[in-house]
Amino acid sequence: MRAIEFDKCNVVIGKDQPEYLPLPAFAARDGMVVTCWELNKEEMDMVKETGKFFLTVWTGNRPFQPILAEAENPLNKKEDGK
Repeated sequence: MRAIEFDKCNVVIGKDQPEYLPLPAFAARDGMVVTCWELNKEEMDMVKETGKFFLTVWTGNRPFQPILAEAENPLNKKEDGK
């Protein structure tokens, strides 16, 4: 799985930090950050078979922030007024 650029990306998190992979994202003024991830064939088969995926977040021992994983681009929902 890898993070990919998508329509409306306006920032690349970690761009100048060689210890991290660059993370294309859309960052809104209200604090919402959206990223898009592409699965390879094996990952798609695994998710299809199990119906599961795992999300790991490093918090730096700070409070965990709300997260949301979904298949639909949430930016499209905002435009449609959903």
